[in-house]
Amino acid sequence: MEEKSFTPIGRFYHFFATGGYSGLFPFAPGTAGTIVGMLLFEPLSSLPFWAYLLFLIVIYPLCELSADYVEHSLNEEDPSIVVIDEIYGYLVAMAFLPATAFWMFAAFLLFRFFDILKPGLRPLEAMGGGRGIMLDDVGAGLYTGVLLLILHTAFPAL
Repeated sequence: MEEKSFTPIGRFYHFFATGGYSGLFPFAPGTAGTIVGMLLFEPLSSLPFWAYLLFLIVIYPLCELSADYVEHSLNEEDPSIVVIDEIYGYLVAMAFLPATAFWMFAAFLLFRFFDILKPGLRPLEAMGGGRGIMLDDVGAGLYTGVLLLILHTAFPAL
């Protein structure tokens, strides 16, 4: 890491971008980050819908900035330790879904599927930097949220 990563702001960006260091998990760091997203969703789900969306809008620039900072400080394209994109993508997926164990787990599985396969999302990832790191996961979150919302509308008893 470059020396700048040891400044207070650098330490904060590393902590934030790695999802409280969950991205340092030795295997499947993206899955670990998504679990952090699930844990964060629980208290956030009690917010009014407008406040939840406002939170997503307000926090996005910090997510992109921290991902970009860590990418540059490590001099590594889309480093696997950066998991703020999985956390944010999962929160996007859950934006329109009920806060029940069923929907949270379904979103976890489907989000990881779309995040790993990235169908139609590679051009977003190819943008590079913090924006590329974030946007493919935002897309995976939108795919997940839309599909599960359709399922929830068709089968509201689930």
